[in-house]
Amino acid sequence: MNSPLVRNTASSYFQFQQSLDQYVFFSPLTMGGSSGRAVKIHKDLFLPFFCVVDPTTHDGQSIIRQIENLRTTCTIVRKETGSGYQNNPYQRADHKARLTKISNAFHQMLIIKNLHVYYRVSQESDDKAPSIYIMDIRQISQDTGEKSGLYETSKSSFNSRSVEKMRTAEIDGRKVYINGSSQTVKLAMNSARYSTNDSNALLFYCSTRTTDELGVLGSKTKSRITTETINELTNVLKINQKASRGVSWYLEGEGVNVLAEAIKQIPGDLSTHEFRFINPIANTARLIEALTNKKAKFEGEFFKYDQNRASLIAIGSNKDELLRAIGKLPAGKNYDLITRNYIVKAINDLSASGQRAIAQQPKNHSTTKTFIQSLKNAGTYRK
Repeated sequence: MNSPLVRNTASSYFQFQQSLDQYVFFSPLTMGGSSGRAVKIHKDLFLPFFCVVDPTTHDGQSIIRQIENLRTTCTIVRKETGSGYQNNPYQRADHKARLTKISNAFHQMLIIKNLHVYYRVSQESDDKAPSIYIMDIRQISQDTGEKSGLYETSKSSFNSRSVEKMRTAEIDGRKVYINGSSQTVKLAMNSARYSTNDSNALLFYCSTRTTDELGVLGSKTKSRITTETINELTNVLKINQKASRGVSWYLEGEGVNVLAEAIKQIPGDLSTHEFRFINPIANTARLIEALTNKKAKFEGEFFKYDQNRASLIAIGSNKDELLRAIGKLPAGKNYDLITRNYIVKAINDLSASGQRAIAQQPKNHSTTKTFIQSLKNAGTYRK
């Protein structure tokens, strides 16, 4: 489904023209050919696309096919005014033609499942006909309206268990799971019990709005909901900063970024807090260093990976920094020595795969491979 037309400004069009050499053909079926329809995509969208679209799945194929079937036709509705450039008798012909081209360059948004694809239709000097230029993609998951914050499992009257928001922020001696991308509180709590191996684990729930904004396709600005989520987690950390029995944190996916933002507002140390990462989608090295400076603990298998593309790319992009940060941790004892060596070996292996996937990113418009061909090649390195 296509959204209503969104008009461009002249400045955005000029910026677009400056980056034309950064666009590559989307797939072999969209190179102009007999159909005359060309679809191009900015090369810097390769890694985000790799993280959220798997061409070997039905959903991935559906997204690719719908992008390939984009059309260049669109009706532009423009209100003419007496002072408009088309009615200006003093307008030079070449300048008028340029402004007309700017006005006729429009962009739209294609919505496929939870992916928003922003594209522009324009005919540039190298184009035989109007072509589609994909400028950006965003992940917008369905919002259930459930509020972020601490949740616990409680028994109801018929001995069944329900998930309820906690009335207190006291978590001393508990295991707390911060979710990554999870549509509902119930699903996130199931992940909490599984990841912590504790049926009484607590959940700090991050809404889909927050995980989308802090994920691989996130925006540079934070919404009110995301800011409130970060502030609430900050408050939980402050209240339990000196927890006598300690707190064990399990951070998954985008949830790592939520904690990274929250601890920026925490003065003092977190010496009674222990942290574990599961498929981290963040600059984990920077977070480990920040937590180490606050005397936080990292014990046992504090780093786990389970075939998550976004996490693989994050590991591949920051391997050296990550290993350096782990190397600076206090020396482990007994079983910790074994698990620490295992974690280092796993990161080395995973980063090698991640770096090979990153190397498949198209360099510029002169590349002979299309975007999707490069994506499929990168997929062979997924672990």
